[in-house]
Amino acid sequence: MLATLASEVLGRELAIDSADVASLARRLLDESLSDGPVAIAVAPCDASRLHLPLPVRIDATLSAGDIVLDVRDGAIESRFAVRWRDAIERALDEP
Repeated sequence: MLATLASEVLGRELAIDSADVASLARRLLDESLSDGPVAIAVAPCDASRLHLPLPVRIDATLSAGDIVLDVRDGAIESRFAVRWRDAIERALDEP
């Protein structure tokens, strides 16, 4: 019950506040420089928020807040649902 309530509240707050996609993308890019980033993909609604030194690819299959960093040898995904689940798990683990 507590996990469900926390999940609903956090999900609602994140949706209202809207993920800071530009900040998340910059952090992902900074953490992945050694992987040779070549482009970044985001949902259509997030594309205008990005001002990065690499091409931005609009991917209609991505949801708001999702980021996929294309690198030399593949891709690094940072999806909103995964970040949200991790935040809930961390919140429930804290005393």
